Amino acid sequence: MTAPSPVAADVLAGWDPISRPPRRTLSWLALLLVLAGCGYAYEVGRGLIEARYPAFAGDICPAVDVQPIFKALPGPIDPPTDHPIDGETPGEGVRRRCRFAITGADGVTPRAMGEMTVTRYPYAPVAQLFFSMDRSQASGSSFAPKDVREVAALGEEAFALEDGDGSFQVAARDSNLTIDLQLVVAGDVGADLARTLGDGVRSSLRRLG
Repeated sequence: MTAPSPVAADVLAGWDPISRPPRRTLSWLALLLVLAGCGYAYEVGRGLIEARYPAFAGDICPAVDVQPIFKALPGPIDPPTDHPIDGETPGEGVRRRCRFAITGADGVTPRAMGEMTVTRYPYAPVAQLFFSMDRSQASGSSFAPKDVREVAALGEEAFALEDGDGSFQVAARDSNLTIDLQLVVAGDVGADLARTLGDGVRSSLRRLG
């Protein structure tokens, strides 16, 4: 084999081949990242705007579970009955309300009065907005603050409030549905009613779903 001549070496050293088109690997990777980001945003967005709970078919009182309260405060029971709410609900929500009562052993003396209000909003963000407003209102004012506590593992967000005068409240939001359960008890209470109300709200959410 003969070595290339000096002229050929000079030509090869200065030769500039036609430039190739850039590799598409990075372009494909970038496209995949964009698609993945769009998919994630879609899932998050769908979770925010979805309406998990369907429209009310009618009276929701049969779905309201107040058995945990009756176990904590045994006595004759007036079962939940529908009480219409006058006026429009902000945010185009649809609201239903049920009331129930527990009497003493004599069947006459009131022992506890309860009320559960269920509101269905068209979209989850609307429910979230009005739920935050309700929570802010429940916390009282700077002059008379109330002890509002967060409740874990109850819907997507929930809070509990005890006024100290026998009044208890637990409210929760799950997707586009909010539940507000309030109970007024006469006399001493020997049970953790805030936890009891939470159990009732949790069970009612399952029934309404």
